[in-house]
Amino acid sequence: MRLSQGSLDYGRITRDNTSSSSDRGWRTLPERNVSLTLLCEETTRDRVLKLSGTTVSSEPHFAFGDNGRTKIELVNPSQAYSAIELERSHQLFSLTNRPLELLAEDRLHITELKGGEPLMLQLKVTPQINENAWSVATASELNTAITATLE
Repeated sequence: MRLSQGSLDYGRITRDNTSSSSDRGWRTLPERNVSLTLLCEETTRDRVLKLSGTTVSSEPHFAFGDNGRTKIELVNPSQAYSAIELERSHQLFSLTNRPLELLAEDRLHITELKGGEPLMLQLKVTPQINENAWSVATASELNTAITATLE
């Protein structure tokens, strides 16, 4: 498993370098694209890819500091990933042509990884900061750590 970028650094974040979000109450940082490549030497079947990390207490999004969240979308899922199904709340779903937001408890079931052929997942990462988080007395560091595991 390999990421095209091991980390995404947004540098100093101010309200001016965020934008209003379609999600009420959130300010959005610029989205970034990351490729997650899976490669097995031999063909394997029935694998599960999980993304895990700290979540926002009231929702299944990945946390971004104490007052933010990180949205992760699988881009154009059905076009490139016909061998993948999404498991959410213990139910399996086929992927569609729309970008699919991956939540912290989601699992991607991969029916087959062909030996020597990389499977590249295109992910769009969009951090968001709560609208009420801008009155901070001192500077603070915001981060999120998300782990990808292939079982």
